[in-house]
Amino acid sequence: MGNKTGGQGVWMAYTTWPDQAQASAFAHDVVGRALVACASVSGPVVSHYFWQGKLEQSEEWLVTLKLCDAQRDALKLHVATSHPYEVPELLLFEVGDGLSSYLQWVRDSAGQEPDRDLT
Repeated sequence: MGNKTGGQGVWMAYTTWPDQAQASAFAHDVVGRALVACASVSGPVVSHYFWQGKLEQSEEWLVTLKLCDAQRDALKLHVATSHPYEVPELLLFEVGDGLSSYLQWVRDSAGQEPDRDLT
């Protein structure tokens, strides 16, 4: 499949968090650490899944992330070490196409150290 995002691939990632406060704190943290260009929090969503042999249902908050190739490994490590779940959800998808100005903004923003107050 041809990549229409240019030389630096653009990716989207999804992760869920147990509540809005934790999801928002995570979103603020990963943007502040320049691990992603953008993080959007939505929810609540209701997830249905098997866990330890039991059918479960949980209210969670979804965080959608936009990033580039160079940030993927650091994001995976950060989620693995900071998430409260024993097995956190983190799914990454390469973006094949999109509005060129937005994809360029992601590439330009990804990995940049912010020059503003992060509080």
